[in-house]
Amino acid sequence: MRVLYATNTPSHYKVGMLDAIARRFSQLQVMYLARRDYIRRWQNPLADAAHRYEEVASSLIPIRALEQSQMISLAGIRHYIAVDPDVLVIGPYSQITLATLSLLAHFRGKALIIWYESHAESGIRRGLVQHIVSGFRQVMLRSATAVVVPGIKSRQHCRQSGVREDRLFTAPHSVDNDRFKAAAQLRKVRQNSREGRFKFLFIGRFSPVKDLPTLFQAYGLLRKSNDKVSLGMLGGERSELPNELPTGIEILPFVEPHQIPEVLINYDALVLPSVNEVWGLVINEACAAGCPVIVTSCCGAAEIVHDGFNGFVVRPHDAVMLAAAMENLMRTAAALDPIAIREALCKRYNFESMANAFEAAIEYVSRSSHAASEARVI
Repeated sequence: MRVLYATNTPSHYKVGMLDAIARRFSQLQVMYLARRDYIRRWQNPLADAAHRYEEVASSLIPIRALEQSQMISLAGIRHYIAVDPDVLVIGPYSQITLATLSLLAHFRGKALIIWYESHAESGIRRGLVQHIVSGFRQVMLRSATAVVVPGIKSRQHCRQSGVREDRLFTAPHSVDNDRFKAAAQLRKVRQNSREGRFKFLFIGRFSPVKDLPTLFQAYGLLRKSNDKVSLGMLGGERSELPNELPTGIEILPFVEPHQIPEVLINYDALVLPSVNEVWGLVINEACAAGCPVIVTSCCGAAEIVHDGFNGFVVRPHDAVMLAAAMENLMRTAAALDPIAIREALCKRYNFESMANAFEAAIEYVSRSSHAASEARVI
């Protein structure tokens, strides 16, 4: 069975997931619309990829109304026609070229699987654009032979959009957990010897959806009662932040994904205050390193966090609640077990579990396509 996975850009987590799927399907081929992520500065993650892939030429066109850039690729459409896969997997669905491929698959009578990460709390568009996007999403999801989602929120969103339960498959979002094993072990060794400041860490783009003003406000409230707390910021430039920042905030230099474990080991907890986050893989990374986290309830990755065990979940836009959670974590972090935090994550959120879900979805659409073919013959 020929399976084509068409996606926008490579990333370190995506490469690991696709390598795991390729071990199940020898005829899997991946098509990337770009060689690198056009937002992040990461080095090309395909250098160590084990799956077969093709990079096709694309034009990047910013579309302000959609709050994203679109990758237009005639070469990608030609590649799909040349490969003529039995099963097409696309993600993200919102890229025009990938949506076009889904239409071609439909008209050619081919099976379509959508990797769908969004949920009801991950969109910030309003008005006419929201209605257009919502309508387009429902058409896409309902036309798919199967839909694979990363977690609870996106699965619920698909149900609300009219996707049948038997067409839904959950591939728990993951990162390369092995890369963080040594960091968790070292955190366990150092746990009772940490003294001095309690160091919080933020990792992510310095963008409005991360709601950094609420983080700075919460941190400022915390500083009023405890001057032995600090905050590290990784993922952007100082020029992207306000001129006036609370005391004790450090802007960290850019690092590659494989260096994240080294950063995490030097901090006591991670905070992700996002108001618009389809998942938040940095939560996986922190827990894989045994690091407790604080995350807002609108993040898909909030399902990983259990209050008092590996961190706390707070409401978005609530600086007082966030400050209270940060203070609570400062008091309780020494009693949290880094190895238990890591093991709880790795048990469910791993590349093999993701591959299992995609394998089940591909087998499902294969059976559905076979049954449809027999029905047409009869």
